[in-house]
Amino acid sequence: MVKADNTKKEMKMLLDSGAGTHCCPKEFAEHEGKPGDYNLQLKAANGAKLKNMGTRAVGFDVVGDFNNAVSGQAEFHVTDVEKPN
Repeated sequence: MVKADNTKKEMKMLLDSGAGTHCCPKEFAEHEGKPGDYNLQLKAANGAKLKNMGTRAVGFDVVGDFNNAVSGQAEFHVTDVEKPN
């Protein structure tokens, strides 16, 4: 389970250690504020261009089976990606 720092709201996220960067839709972690400026051309795995709206640093706690937690932070590029159906 992952909980956002500011809201303690449970959410799901995928951090791909083999990806060049992490992306999220604009609705993800809006409590972290407006995305910061970042000029980087992004492409999806299929080669389609992604609209880059900036970056958002998201703090989180990964909670284990015994309620122990590890805190972390990841930077996401806010893009026009969508959750698969």
